Amino acid sequence: KRSSPQERRRARAGRLDRTTIMIIIIIGMTMITQIPVCFVYTFNYITDNEDLRISMPDYLTIFVHWLLLVNSAADPVIYGLMNPPFRSAYLKFFNNMRYCWRKTNRTPPSRTDLYSFK
Repeated sequence: KRSSPQERRRARAGRLDRTTIMIIIIIGMTMITQIPVCFVYTFNYITDNEDLRISMPDYLTIFVHWLLLVNSAADPVIYGLMNPPFRSAYLKFFNNMRYCWRKTNRTPPSRTDLYSFK
């Protein structure tokens, strides 16, 4: 059955809405994690002379580094949740990985099955 032009426009608008939400989430996550890093490094640069005896605590510097790591780890998760092709590829990958950890008499999937994400 062929879809009408109105149905195609609605489907395209739905895809654009999901893409817009995903981009907003990724940019928001990046801003939340990058602003503290910029602040800490700017503060350390400004106060890095002998006249000013102000220093940033070490735990704060470590915390902002962890924020950057969380941002890097969250991006694939966000892509996986928001994008159906990524989601199906993740599900297929993790379902195939179960064979590596399971000790049964089943034969593992073939190499072509592991890397085909259709």
